[in-house]
This record gives sequence, C-alpha cells and structure tokens, in this order.
Amino acid sequence: MGIYINPSEQTKEQWLEEYAVETLTPKYPPTEGLTLICLVENNLFTAAGVIFDRNEWEAFNEPHDLRLRRWFTAPVSEVDEVAD
Repeated sequence: MGIYINPSEQTKEQWLEEYAVETLTPKYPPTEGLTLICLVENNLFTAAGVIFDRNEWEAFNEPHDLRLRRWFTAPVSEVDEVAD
C-alpha cells in the first residue's frame, strides 16, 4: 500500500468532509474521474488510502483485517493535490 491523503492545512477527516462523498457500497473500478479512498481506523491514528489499482482494492478489502473502514469517492484532480 502506498498512496495516502495527507492535506497540510486540515485533517484527513476534514478534507474528506469537504471534497469527498461517503459511500456504503464501494465498487472498483470507480466512476471515471473519481477515485476511491478508504479511511482506516488504526489504534492511534487514521489513514486515508487511495485505491489506485486492483491490488490496493484487494488489500483494503482483506476480510481478515477487522479495522473499522469508511469508503469515499473524490475527484481525481482534488486527490492529486493532497496525496503522497
């Protein structure tokens, strides 16, 4: 796994609230022009992973990983500004 949302001016959660739409039924591949983001609750922090290919999709959907997840879609152009 390798690309994450890391905005410098606000939290990941604030950025997702402003630029993304939460989805309860994520699908891969996403609609053209959008990308999927998975917000994962780790013990001490959250991570907002960008789903850029099928391998990432499968990794973030690992059935044995019991961490809490929330799924979002956001415009690729907005994600490009804050992803690293």
